[in-house]
Amino acid sequence: AAGALPSAVGGGAADGGGSQCLKVTIVCARGLPLDLGARLAGNGHGASGVFCSCTVMGKASSKIVTSRACAQHPHWYHEASMAEFVVGDALLFGVWEDDWAPLGTALLESFHFHPCDFEGELALSEAGRALSAFLYVRVSVVPTAAMK
Repeated sequence: AAGALPSAVGGGAADGGGSQCLKVTIVCARGLPLDLGARLAGNGHGASGVFCSCTVMGKASSKIVTSRACAQHPHWYHEASMAEFVVGDALLFGVWEDDWAPLGTALLESFHFHPCDFEGELALSEAGRALSAFLYVRVSVVPTAAMK
């Protein structure tokens, strides 16, 4: 179901206290403001667009950022690795317009993707009144050796 999160809790071999690696894929967003396309087309900037970021909460150096997409329903298919994850850390996703003007945020707690992977939609909060905006992502913990 849209916006539904699995409840995966439990012990896996990767439950140790050290840093682990994540593979994060930011796929697409939907339900963004209806006037977004017109705003992007009419702003006169060459690098306009909608982009997404993901950060391990409390670890600003872990931030990944997608390219910009000039669409109301952007598709990025952006895959990146994050090496500073520790079990219990949450991921903060943000969808942004132009120069970091917020379009919505979503928090994904680690029990949703550790030890089992997460793939699905996250409801974007702060997306505006009467909007139901969503971000589609995939997150998995991968062995540290596979990230090198």
